[in-house]
Amino acid sequence: MKSTLSSKISCRTTIVAVCASVAFCLTALSLAPATALAQTELTAPATAGTNAAMGQVGDIGTFWSLTKMGGGISFAIFGILALGIFLITLQIYELTTDRSRGRQLLETNYRQYSVNDVTRIVKNSPNSLIARLYSVLLSIFHTTGNTNDFHDEIANYIQLQQDRFGTFKSRLSFLSDTAGALGLLGTVWGMFVTFFGGNLDSQRILNGMGLALVTTLIGLVVSMILNFCATEIFSVFNKRMELVSTKADEFRLWLMIVIHQRERKSGTPLAGGGTSNNRKKEQATPAPTKRAPVPSLQLQAVSDFQQDGVIGQILSKPIIALVESSNGQKVAGVPVHFQVTQGGGLLAGKHSAALVKTNKNGLASLEWTMGQEVGAQRLAVFLPDDRGSQLEFAALAQPFIPDLEKPAKARASREKAMYVS
Repeated sequence: MKSTLSSKISCRTTIVAVCASVAFCLTALSLAPATALAQTELTAPATAGTNAAMGQVGDIGTFWSLTKMGGGISFAIFGILALGIFLITLQIYELTTDRSRGRQLLETNYRQYSVNDVTRIVKNSPNSLIARLYSVLLSIFHTTGNTNDFHDEIANYIQLQQDRFGTFKSRLSFLSDTAGALGLLGTVWGMFVTFFGGNLDSQRILNGMGLALVTTLIGLVVSMILNFCATEIFSVFNKRMELVSTKADEFRLWLMIVIHQRERKSGTPLAGGGTSNNRKKEQATPAPTKRAPVPSLQLQAVSDFQQDGVIGQILSKPIIALVESSNGQKVAGVPVHFQVTQGGGLLAGKHSAALVKTNKNGLASLEWTMGQEVGAQRLAVFLPDDRGSQLEFAALAQPFIPDLEKPAKARASREKAMYVS
């Protein structure tokens, strides 16, 4: 893939270089007749020859007659325009093709498939921006088994695509500047041909000024056309990259959910009984000769160990823990410690840690507000005198996406109410 991309870039660079050389040659050839004419004027003024070389100023009936008034410089400017249109058409074709090829992946609901199925779908998909990005993310996921580096990979990929588009934009800006410079060159050359030799008459002045003004006009128009096209294509490209970035973040969050589900099935961190590090330490510690006394109180989870949430918002269900005695009776008035361990969330909307006493049913509950970090956020719940009873809850915080339909529906209901009243 890298070799193909390099060959494409080298091919485009060669095309640009060849077309720029052709434009330069056209400009030089367009100035040659005027140079010869100016040298002739030093020895023998030839007003008729000058008029024939630059074109008589008269009624401009067609666009072609206007172009001929500008001489060869006008044709050089139009050569720049043709090269710019070629690059613009090529970029539009790439964006359109990529949109068509990546539509299936962008519309796929990955929650309905397993990771292996998604990997097969991405592998069999046509080459596109989103397919290449998904392929990189899945390769990292299969290699490392986590999504820790996904955010950086997505950012680097988007930056790479923006740099590639920046190359196209730089080329188009160069062509736009060149068109304007050729128009200015035509202006200077028209003035030079007009006043060179000192033989001034009305027709010669009109012809020279016509050359100057026409080339300036054509150069400015072509420059504006190229700048406008570059701006519009850049807008389309930015929208495309925003969509790719959003879908990649959703893909990353889906893989996080897959990891959490695997951890729950394997009985590692999320379900309770402490973190995986604590378990490793417990396994490494030799068993005491005496059996430890059975704790009189036991802490159990009532709410789900894992929920989905939105950054900055309260989870739909509160975190609830149950305290029971060793014989299964619910115990009231027992302090239970809640502490946020990852993600920067808040408990009861105020603090990262809180102490709550159980009610008459032995339940202790708190509302958990998500922090501003997208991804996994964790909360530890334990009895102050017994860290071995610790439960760990997790929430997958997703970015906030405003519902654009709600304001419209609310406005429609208000208008309907006003109409009825």
